Amino acid sequence: MSAAERYLTALSEVIAEANRQDDLDDVLDGVARIFVKRLGFGFCWIGLVDSSASDGGYLVGRASAGLLPPERVSHLHLPLDSQEAAVRAVRENRSLTVFPPGEGNREMLDLLATGMTQAYVPIPGPRSAQGVIGVAYSRERSMTDADWLVLRGGAQQVSLVLKYTRLLDRAHRDTTRWAGVAAVSERLHGCLSLSDVLNAVAQGVVDVLGFRLAAINVREGNEYRVAAVAGSPDARKSLLGMRVPYAEFAEILRPEFRVSNSYLIRHGQVDWSKVSIGARIYHSRLEHDLNGPEYWHPDDMLLVPMYRGKEHELIGILSVDEPVDGLLPNINTIRVLETFANQAAVAISNAQLFGELETRNQELAEFAYSVTHDLKTPLTTVRGYAEALSMLYGDQLGPEGQSYAQKIQDGVDRMAVFIDDLLMLTRATRLSE
Repeated sequence: MSAAERYLTALSEVIAEANRQDDLDDVLDGVARIFVKRLGFGFCWIGLVDSSASDGGYLVGRASAGLLPPERVSHLHLPLDSQEAAVRAVRENRSLTVFPPGEGNREMLDLLATGMTQAYVPIPGPRSAQGVIGVAYSRERSMTDADWLVLRGGAQQVSLVLKYTRLLDRAHRDTTRWAGVAAVSERLHGCLSLSDVLNAVAQGVVDVLGFRLAAINVREGNEYRVAAVAGSPDARKSLLGMRVPYAEFAEILRPEFRVSNSYLIRHGQVDWSKVSIGARIYHSRLEHDLNGPEYWHPDDMLLVPMYRGKEHELIGILSVDEPVDGLLPNINTIRVLETFANQAAVAISNAQLFGELETRNQELAEFAYSVTHDLKTPLTTVRGYAEALSMLYGDQLGPEGQSYAQKIQDGVDRMAVFIDDLLMLTRATRLSE
């Protein structure tokens, strides 16, 4: 097989491997083996960027083939702020070669036999390199243009696999989220207590969407009351029951912060020391504080309005904080939050309506009890006078007059039975509460 055929075979096998396997690690293992087998490298190592760590992140080994046992290098962690050659290839997003004993990947050099040259090709990403493919070869072998071409082609294929893997993960995550929304919505419609509704919504946001803190501010006149908090005991103690004037929220619900139907305020966009609500903000305690536009900052704020009816009456605001993954919520997450807010608004309206009806029923029951109780006194008086009329003046009334007096007594008796039934009903209603 000629050199050209060998390179084309290697590249076609890399493409086939990328399309054949469903598991990311299986793809990476297959690519590493192909580079060693088809291109004659002594060693191949593939690392991917993991930037979620609190100390800046790492380039993490995910696959290897060749001279060394995979367990020695597959999980190699190289700090992203180091001067290792593999890290520099990622950070500078360029291919490079390193020959010992010059400056290079010291951890990798310790693992490889002396006298081997290393070459690194970054795995391209949407904004920056998302990993690296590294190979090692003896001094007798030199890197050709075809070698670099196949390595870069392999890096492109790995990049596509990573893209599809992220899309599948996102689809799975979104499916799980919507299933969680449906489950919470079902629970909401079974809640008649307003406090139960609010707590179910707040806890649902935490459980389904991966936030450590969710708070619901319910509008009461010209202010908002923090009526439900899902999160740490410290957050609940700090926030629950707090009252915030409507004007303070209105001060930061500005058009320039609007994302979909919500408001995302990034750190630095508002000087919290110069706005009224700044003194009331709960400062989160993130386990990681990573820099970059894709990461959540402790001073970030996401507010999701809760509207009622066609008139879009603002009845509350859902706020979230401390995403578990440390990332800024994307548009899909914000729209799921808005669905939660919409469901909560309906459930809150139903709970408030039920509460109003319950109050009215209570008032009606008390009114009926009072009226029926008070009616018995005049009825007793009427019957007493009708009996006295018959007994004392029966002869003067004559048969017709006595008949009228008896009809009065019979009517009073029927009315007394009716009132007794009403009293019994109102008593039963009061006892059942």
